[in-house]
Amino acid sequence: MKEQEGQAAEGYGCSCGLKTLEKIEFTTHLLRASKLEGKGTHKSIGRVNMQTGEVIYPPFVERTQEQKVETIYKVTSRKPKEREKEAAPVRLTETWEQATEFRVVPRVFQMDFTPTMRLAKVVSIREWGWSDMSWADFFDTCLYTLFKEHGVTLAGYIVQEPETEEVAG
Repeated sequence: MKEQEGQAAEGYGCSCGLKTLEKIEFTTHLLRASKLEGKGTHKSIGRVNMQTGEVIYPPFVERTQEQKVETIYKVTSRKPKEREKEAAPVRLTETWEQATEFRVVPRVFQMDFTPTMRLAKVVSIREWGWSDMSWADFFDTCLYTLFKEHGVTLAGYIVQEPETEEVAG
């Protein structure tokens, strides 16, 4: 399994040292490794800080009820169909400045995906010949272009002042 790095993100840690942001990848690792190396050789150490490896939450079965509520992915005895009906609990950030992406574990800056956003991307592809880029790149490109056209370069925050001509009197 490929180890993923995160920027101060929480992920899943195994006793063998594997860290990953993806729950499905972590679960697959535990199942496959246990089959190959024997039961109990690989165990969850809990939720970990992806940069430091520090355990943030113990394994799910050892967590307090409060910790279980705080974590995004819960182990439940319900069938997958029942879990799909309920939205997974998400920890939202209070301010957008704390968010690093529109959807990040553990913090999320949430907004509506509007018809205008959809149409803007369609127009950029069909009418302007832009490539079908990721939404993050699309928003960055649109914002950069808009602000650049109004005299602000978003690359370190450079405000361009219009040149004024001095009139000799």
